[in-house]
Amino acid sequence: MNAHIINAVSGAIISPMVDKLCKKVSAEEVVNLYSSLEFMIENEIIQEAFSLLHIIIKTSGVRLPEGYR
Repeated sequence: MNAHIINAVSGAIISPMVDKLCKKVSAEEVVNLYSSLEFMIENEIIQEAFSLLHIIIKTSGVRLPEGYR
């Protein structure tokens, strides 16, 4: 696994995810979550980044992309 895969997956779902998350939490909280994910990717904390991405996706209610599975 690498950062490119995480970026592709997160990029494919970011718009609908942000829309749904913003209905549940503040925009600032969404930015903080995404910033945490970016920090993990930049620092090669890949497994944890996938875990955080999974939590974000589940919380937002967006269906997981096929590539994520």
